[in-house]
Amino acid sequence: LIEHERHDIVEFSETEHEFKRMKGIVARFTDPNNSDATFYTVKLIQQGQTLKSALAWEFSDGKFGSFSAEVGFKVPDDNQVLIVGKDIFAFNPGKFERMFGYEYKKQVIADKKVAEIEKEYKLSFPEGMDLNALVKERKKTINKLQKLEIGAVKQEDVLDYADEMQLELMSDDNGAIIIMDGNDLDMFVNLINEDYIESKITGKRYEIKSKKLLGEPEGEPPRG
Repeated sequence: LIEHERHDIVEFSETEHEFKRMKGIVARFTDPNNSDATFYTVKLIQQGQTLKSALAWEFSDGKFGSFSAEVGFKVPDDNQVLIVGKDIFAFNPGKFERMFGYEYKKQVIADKKVAEIEKEYKLSFPEGMDLNALVKERKKTINKLQKLEIGAVKQEDVLDYADEMQLELMSDDNGAIIIMDGNDLDMFVNLINEDYIESKITGKRYEIKSKKLLGEPEGEPPRG
């Protein structure tokens, strides 16, 4: 966008935009002897270090006066993010994630889990959609995939489990599990993680948000 569609970027105006919603700034550097040689630095804007004209003063030419700029802010002097060509260097991973909303370490694990799922299960998606693209849009699913054990619940068991829990997860004529949207994806991931349960006492069904695996019991049952 910055490199090829800069004309589509709207110029900032405090009257039309809220500076507090801006997450960072990007600076573009070009070699004076080679206009094609460019790189970018990206830095997080700390809202606590910004000055608004209505609330700030400035000292200029030996006098105090109202802050003349719409907004002022301190540019951090630490290295945060460098972009060279197609390579991104995140010197400060925490600030990188805050600026772009992209937790790359979790995404790497999620990509591996997606590959394992595609190898283990037959899935069917609408035209133009695939598992990887759908997962990247759902932070909840990415977090769930981090510790997911793939293959413990088999293909046929997923559909039987869904029927048992009265969940609307369908399959096509070839036996592939149909994933139409993010809700179907969440349901599928919950099923292969065994995150649904029916109470033997009340018959109510529950989605498990957190669980801990119990060890094998030792000795005789407490009540025989």
